[in-house]
Amino acid sequence: MESGLKPYIVLGLMKIENGSKVTVKYSICRQGAISVAENVKSFKATFEVGRGEILPVIEKVVLGHQAGDAVTLEVAGSEIFGPYDERKIVPIPLDRLDTDGPLKPGDYFHYRDEENRIHPFRVKKVEGNTIWADFNHPLGNETFLLNLVIEKVE
Repeated sequence: MESGLKPYIVLGLMKIENGSKVTVKYSICRQGAISVAENVKSFKATFEVGRGEILPVIEKVVLGHQAGDAVTLEVAGSEIFGPYDERKIVPIPLDRLDTDGPLKPGDYFHYRDEENRIHPFRVKKVEGNTIWADFNHPLGNETFLLNLVIEKVE
């Protein structure tokens, strides 16, 4: 015998979990930098959580949130650019570089590999005819402010 009641679904806001398709609008600026709202560029991205389609810190911060939530947090540069790695400091003979003058510690330059790809680096030190090139990202030790708004969750 039928009761006459029809099943219904209560629609609520979906909590974000692995596999959720999420659309966010976000901005990242260096902590302490002058950040006038008009000068901070915002990005919009749609991604599936857990697939590595966006910065891992963004995937991590959206978990458990829902559409309409806004999040602001400090983020270490290493979470954006990767951890500092001593193995990325390597010697390069000066004759392998196309330079117009002497390089000194702190200078930024680039190295062109065998496939003609350009790799930027910071000069760590100079020893005779060799420079020690630091290929770690120069902002890896900075702190950033992440502002994020979750626009849509599927």
